[in-house]
Amino acid sequence: SGLQHSTASLTYLNVSHIVLPLDAVEVICDILRPQQCQLQWLDMRSCALTATAAIRLSGALGNRTLSGLMIAQNPLRSSGFHLLFQWACQNVSAFDATDCEVHRLDVVPEPFSIRQLGLRGNPFGADGLDPLLTAVTRSRIQALDLCSCSLPSQMVAKLVLALAHTQLEALTLSDNPVTGEGARVWNSLEPESFSRLLDLRFQKCLITLAEAADMVRVFCSFPALKVLDLSQNFGRVSSSIAVSALTGALENLRVNVLDLSDNMIVPEAIQTLSVVWRRGGAGRDVISHC
Repeated sequence: SGLQHSTASLTYLNVSHIVLPLDAVEVICDILRPQQCQLQWLDMRSCALTATAAIRLSGALGNRTLSGLMIAQNPLRSSGFHLLFQWACQNVSAFDATDCEVHRLDVVPEPFSIRQLGLRGNPFGADGLDPLLTAVTRSRIQALDLCSCSLPSQMVAKLVLALAHTQLEALTLSDNPVTGEGARVWNSLEPESFSRLLDLRFQKCLITLAEAADMVRVFCSFPALKVLDLSQNFGRVSSSIAVSALTGALENLRVNVLDLSDNMIVPEAIQTLSVVWRRGGAGRDVISHC
């Protein structure tokens, strides 16, 4: 009940990692309902929120806007998640729904206002993200995290094409099988299709060394790219000869941080990569482990 008093000037509320029964959720709803409420950031990660709680929250939020809404690690499943997600699409700048046990997105309303979207750990599979593709094409999305979403290579390819020529600055596709069509799609892009992209992550995506070399050549045309993560992909790379295609591509890559860790690259091949990499200028880091 203490939260219900003197909350008009409250701008940030963090109740994360606290199990919230429905009556506690109602207290938060009472804070949100008044027009004079100035709340900008609501963090409710890992609160054991139910679908019923999501219904109450979405009703209390009404037409207000938030800078951030964090509902990660709540077992909302489809019924609870969709209410909050559809509200967030038009009213929130940053939305984190990591590990919410969601298998498919419902209709995505437009205009799509979310700038930073975290959906990692939700098993969307082959078609669970389809409603998002059209929306992001016409959006101003800046960061998208789809790590561990069970996306097949074909869905990755469709997503990349949808995101081309947007304002995207950070993309995480780690722990999805990008290899195959999801790796080849980058070769079909026009130069500078991702002119604002700063951070690109493909950890544990089953990408082969040959695919990585082709992708890196494309990434050379991304003028803003600073971080590239290709860790845990290639399998055993037994010699410097095996990395010759990749070393040639690296010379023109402009990133500051290249992560090749846990790719079972033998020391002589690492040395070859490092020499070529450091020719690109000071301030570069290559992270490689056998």
